[in-house]
Amino acid sequence: MLWWRVAFVAYAGVASFLLLAPHPLQMLGLARYSESLSAGRGQHAAIFFGLTLCALLARWPVRLTALWGMLAGYAALTEAIQAFIPPRQSDWRDLAENLAGLAAGIAVYAAANHLIRRNGPGP
Repeated sequence: MLWWRVAFVAYAGVASFLLLAPHPLQMLGLARYSESLSAGRGQHAAIFFGLTLCALLARWPVRLTALWGMLAGYAALTEAIQAFIPPRQSDWRDLAENLAGLAAGIAVYAAANHLIRRNGPGP
């Protein structure tokens, strides 16, 4: 549980950097990948899928609905802040992707929990 909490905090830091830095790939020395990655869909969903799984696996001492609300708020806030960071731009499709990644993370976590409860944790 502690490991997942540390992983969540680290992941949230990396996600914030990727979502809010003006040119994150250039800053990381990965400028050659910038063109191919910046136009593609699915990046926001992948970021929020991983963030949601880390948050759920960390088992924070809050209600799940509160945790989901905080993650959805973070998704909306990071997208809104992008409007003020040139050359970033706020886009409702990115917000929808953020929320889709969050929903997918919740669904995978719930399905895995259901299987574990039904079949036991394994050998």
